[in-house]
Amino acid sequence: LAPQNIPAFLQNVTIRQMEHSKANNMPSYVDYHRYFGGKGIRSFADLPHNDHTKKILRKIYDTVDDIEFYTGTLSEDQFLSGDQRSLDNPSVRTTMILSNVI
Repeated sequence: LAPQNIPAFLQNVTIRQMEHSKANNMPSYVDYHRYFGGKGIRSFADLPHNDHTKKILRKIYDTVDDIEFYTGTLSEDQFLSGDQRSLDNPSVRTTMILSNVI
């Protein structure tokens, strides 16, 4: 997912962040999503991603609870579309990213 969703200059940083998350047992994408008030994600069908992305995630992960924070967040439909509403009205995703940065 990373090569198609992340600018080339950020790919190494993203890969390191994912490795760091795994090594330090950081909460998963679903854990962050729940914590910040997102709707319940119990299956791949519940993900706020397009069908193509869901298919890729199903191939990579056994369950939605295994999806890393960065992978799940950066592959959300709203993030990929560059939807201006995400800047005007912060979403769960925006809150999750900002909380991870701070």
